Amino acid sequence: MQNRSPGKEYQSEEVAVNQRKSPMKLLLKWAGFFLLICYALLVFVGLWVLLQFPFMIFFGWIWFLYGSFTHVSPDYSTVLIGIIALALFTFSLNYLIRSLLIKTGNDSRMNWSLRSSLLATMLICVGFIAGTAMIGITHQAIWLATSKEPVLQNSFDPIVYRMSSRNNLKQIGLALHNYHDQYRSFPLGQIDNSEGKVLHGWLTSLLPFVEHQELYEQIDMNAPWNDEANRKLFMQPLSIYNNPAIREEEQLIDSATGLPVAHYAGNVRVIKRNTGVKIGDITNDGTTLTILAGEINSQFQPWGKPSHLRDPAHGINKHLYGFGSSFRYDGGGGGVQFLMVDGSVRFIDNDIDPKILKALSTPDGGEEINEEF
Repeated sequence: MQNRSPGKEYQSEEVAVNQRKSPMKLLLKWAGFFLLICYALLVFVGLWVLLQFPFMIFFGWIWFLYGSFTHVSPDYSTVLIGIIALALFTFSLNYLIRSLLIKTGNDSRMNWSLRSSLLATMLICVGFIAGTAMIGITHQAIWLATSKEPVLQNSFDPIVYRMSSRNNLKQIGLALHNYHDQYRSFPLGQIDNSEGKVLHGWLTSLLPFVEHQELYEQIDMNAPWNDEANRKLFMQPLSIYNNPAIREEEQLIDSATGLPVAHYAGNVRVIKRNTGVKIGDITNDGTTLTILAGEINSQFQPWGKPSHLRDPAHGINKHLYGFGSSFRYDGGGGGVQFLMVDGSVRFIDNDIDPKILKALSTPDGGEEINEEF
């Protein structure tokens, strides 16, 4: 007969009790961990809402850089010239500083090497970039403070969408100016052949200047845009022609043709059908006070269709075939972002004086307009 130790019997009973409790402890542990994660997410969302304004001031330029760099092709000759200029500047700086140290009789010239000059050049470049960044931050702060659009909303998305649409318009403006530099006029709003048959529109002519050269080269410009040979090419959606705030499927694809649409249109008084307007023709009104293109929010058409021309004089958000914005703000207040001929983008209210809006629409009307409207 074996004698059982009371201590061992007590320990075995305690282990058994702990084993029975372990599943409950594990469940409580994971529940606590889950609640901690939920709490952290709530805190993060709350801080995100509170910090929207300073975030847009200090980091809003990132979206602009992203939108710019994705549509810019490097000019290698210019890059090479820049590198050579920096090298010449560094050697000149090194020679100048060592010469000054020699004239002053300072023996520290022995410690000043080409490496020191290279470091000084890098510091100057960093200072230049920092100064440019501060100018950008100041510009962003002024824009947010003076913008007629509400900045803080229940969601951060509308702000990002407006900025993205603004950047799209800037990129379209840059492309139009590059086109003008090459062909000495803005593109034709509508291209017809000698028989009067409609072929293509200005958004198609702009393809090589919005980083779609390969797509442009595949399009038969002598055949209509909706010809079977061209149809499959126009099925490609182009983000630069889409307003990111418009996300519904029926507003991205044309129901009649099944082709992706564009959410921007040109000013029919500047981008004319079968006529190329030159910047020199707009000297009477000024490029800063003449509308070139803008946002639309109705009657979307495939981006390849030669129909993306509208008259700003019809009003803002007032005409089915006029300019309009899909953005809606609590408490009212709306308008459209317009691309001006000088490449700038301006927000114009719904309630602008119709006479002023018509004056902004004409390229050579000679009307006197206050730049502040």
